[in-house]
Parts: sequence; structure tokens; C-alpha cells
Amino acid sequence: SDAEQVLKSIENNELMKEVVMKQRLLDMLRKDEKSVLVDSLSYKGDDALSLTIKIEGWKRIDGLEQKLSLQLLKEGKKLLEQNNERVPPSLLWKISRALFEEKNYSESILLIEDLPLNKSNEVVFAIELISNVYSKKLENAIIQAIKSSDEETVVFAMRCEKAPISIQLESSKILSQLDSIRYTDEILSVLTRTADVKGLAE
Repeated sequence: SDAEQVLKSIENNELMKEVVMKQRLLDMLRKDEKSVLVDSLSYKGDDALSLTIKIEGWKRIDGLEQKLSLQLLKEGKKLLEQNNERVPPSLLWKISRALFEEKNYSESILLIEDLPLNKSNEVVFAIELISNVYSKKLENAIIQAIKSSDEETVVFAMRCEKAPISIQLESSKILSQLDSIRYTDEILSVLTRTADVKGLAE
């Protein structure tokens, strides 16, 4: 009947509208439109287009300042892995920080111990993490990273008494070359702590 045909065309039209809307959202994502990023991460729908929207969103997690729940972050990582997509390092950092906040240090360290420490906030976080749980890989990475870090980060490393003594020593060595007078007392404290550690080991 005519009525049925009218209903059908309306339904088709609604479907078309939805497809067009999703396609537009996808285009915006691919043009790195930040305004649609958060919504795309938990986009509802199991069809291919909805899935693509979610994947494209998670691939662009780099520029997102907003804090996301640990559960959502883990879902994003799983989604990318299931679809053979590269997991962006920034997503691993976000998950690692969220785990750290929940005091889940051992899982937190596993996510980042193989990543390069490029930014000072990454170096600082790595030092906070290794002060709670040990990793040889991360210790080596931190020692390498502080050699080219800014002074503030190196000072932070030296003052972190819970960090491995090797990190405190390396940073005090760097600072003694930079400005030995200003840091004399603190450098001496590190050397005293080193002697104590050695004394305990013997």
C-alpha cells in the first residue's frame, strides 16, 4: 500500500541520515577536529562505521588533555589491539598513570618500561614509579634520559630518595658539573646515602 511505501522511505531516509552523520563525524576525526574526539571514544553502535569512528578516535588520543577513566582507556587499548592497530605511546602513558593513581605499580611499570622517555614529565613520572617498584629497564632508561633533561628534572631525580641510588648519583654528577656550589649540600647527602647503601650491602 501507499502508506507502507511512505513508511519505508521514511525509514530508509532515517538510516541514510544516520550514515551521513557518522560519515561526517569520521571526516571530522580524520581532520583532527578535537571537538569530536571524546565522543568518538565511546561511540555507541556495533556497525562497521561506528567501529571505525571508535578506532579512529583512539588512534588520535595524543592530543587529548581530558582525563579518562582507567576502564575506558583499557577498552581503547583492547579495541586497537583487536583490530591490529598500533597502540599510541600516549595511550600507554595514560593507562600507566591511571594505574599508578590506583597504586597498581607493577602493572603500571610494565606498560612504559620499553617506551622512550622524551618529555620531562615522562622522566619525572618514571622516577616516581621506580621509587615504588623496581625495573632494571626503566632504571637504565631514566639514567640515559636525565643526561639530556632540563635542570629542574635532574634536581627532581637527585632529590628522590626512594629512587634507585644509581639515579640519584647520576643526577648529582650532572648537577655538580652544572652548578656545584648551589647543590653542594644535596650532592653530599646523595654521597652519604650511597655510602650507607654500600655499607649495608657489605
